[in-house]
Amino acid sequence: MFVLSPFLEKSSGDGPFPAIIDISGAGGGINEQKAASLASEGFCVLSLAFFQYKTLPKTLAEVDIDYFKGAVEWLVSLPFTSNEIGIQGVSFGALLVNMLAVRHPQLKNMDKGFHVLAKICIFSIDNSLIYFLNGCMCSDKVCQFGVVSPEADVHIERAPKRTAFRFVASFDDLSTPSVFSARLNEKKLKETGHYVEVEFTPGGHLMDPSYFPVHQVVYSKATGVPQAYGGEPSLHGACQVRVWANTVEFFRRFLGEPPSMPIRQEEFRSSL
Repeated sequence: MFVLSPFLEKSSGDGPFPAIIDISGAGGGINEQKAASLASEGFCVLSLAFFQYKTLPKTLAEVDIDYFKGAVEWLVSLPFTSNEIGIQGVSFGALLVNMLAVRHPQLKNMDKGFHVLAKICIFSIDNSLIYFLNGCMCSDKVCQFGVVSPEADVHIERAPKRTAFRFVASFDDLSTPSVFSARLNEKKLKETGHYVEVEFTPGGHLMDPSYFPVHQVVYSKATGVPQAYGGEPSLHGACQVRVWANTVEFFRRFLGEPPSMPIRQEEFRSSL
């Protein structure tokens, strides 16, 4: 039995609604901002926590991949969704997206980030590749040049041919080698005849919905030090507007056009 920790957002009405699962990264917890933004476009969105939230595992090593299978099966079983859904993830969540795309034929997806590391314990870290900018740790070179066993490869090319992929890669990502991993995945998928699109953007690690705050630096619970995410604030913010619009268009194209959103006019009165 699986106990899911989801946050479901959808428009009013009976649907059917194009459905999407949103997965966060290695920071844990649950982040509803992308789910709410996509729901405002007419999608039914499941924001799914997978560790460090309520009764869920405390560490990544304890996460069971079958937990996500339960979420996929639950979402497609709802009366207002279809039997095909999209999935998106950022950072470590992008790795999970790739793994799930291979394992679950119901999925059509977009993602950003890692390309291998299905088994984290096989990833060997070379500390000489870690460097600091203004006292903040940069890990992009560690992820690109770390020693990874061949058995850790997700084999994204084994995903069903009808699964479409979208990658967002930032030139100034100081956390993961976004451009490197996007190019690698693009090459694999094109060789097998999959649809794949890559959007390169001059921003940092996290590309959130339009007008969301920029995260140049975050505190890393895993390492106990500030971690650099990169991105010049004004340029990153402008990029988020374009990237998010293209992401919404991608889901519309491959999942179907959501029902039109009703325009509501409410009258608010204050007793002040």
